[in-house]
Amino acid sequence: MANEDNDFQWKESKFLNVELCRPGVVQGKVTEYCCYGYCIDLLRRLANRTGPHQNATAFTYELHLVGDGQMGEEVVMQTNETKVWTGIVGELSSGLADLSVAPMTITPERVTRLEFTKPFKYLGITILVKRERSKSNLASFLQPFESTLWVLIGVSVNVVALFLYLLDRYSAIRCFHRKSTDAEKHRHDKANTPSTASSGAKPDEFNLTSSMWFTWGILLNSGIGDETPKAFSTRALGMVWAGFAMIIVASYTANLAAFLVLDRPEASISGIDDPRVRS
Repeated sequence: MANEDNDFQWKESKFLNVELCRPGVVQGKVTEYCCYGYCIDLLRRLANRTGPHQNATAFTYELHLVGDGQMGEEVVMQTNETKVWTGIVGELSSGLADLSVAPMTITPERVTRLEFTKPFKYLGITILVKRERSKSNLASFLQPFESTLWVLIGVSVNVVALFLYLLDRYSAIRCFHRKSTDAEKHRHDKANTPSTASSGAKPDEFNLTSSMWFTWGILLNSGIGDETPKAFSTRALGMVWAGFAMIIVASYTANLAAFLVLDRPEASISGIDDPRVRS
């Protein structure tokens, strides 16, 4: 970095270097090799550029640590309310130093006072946030209801199917129909007619398998088949189960739509200007 006055003569010149004082950089007294690090190595390399392929000549320098240990910022004096620069920028502007080799950040305010070389390191503000895990999985369709409710629904389907089977089997109309069928079969067997096989066949009965298919078909709206309850009590229980299934399906659909709307991934932090960071 150079001062605003660019009337430098690099040949057989002697420059005063300004180095920022930091812990661990200075060892003991300020001597010729008091400092170490990347900036000092760069300064020594520039001062000894005497190779055949080098265009610049060698120069000498004197190291000087800035007094206040600051890079430099513009402050207002309390005495006369004038603006002055502190640190390295202040010493370069006032002529106390000819150039500086320091890890100084290039800012718009400092560019108006100094001439910077090409930066050797680029810095930026980075915000680290926890990576959000994806919440969607194969079991996402089960989210509208708790696991306990799903178990109760499964148990209720089987219990209702069992009650439908028992009510239909031991109802009065079924018992009468079964007795009349057995009597007709007995008469055909006694007469030994050719139609015995066809007449003796049992009519379609509402067995346990049909009852299970009936209850699950109503709940899932997949059809109940041809075998339906015949007794009035069984049909009444089937109507109650159909109303219950309608409420369950409507509640599930509403909760699933709410989960799909509200379960949206939270937007990640866009950067340093994000309102959540500022607040």
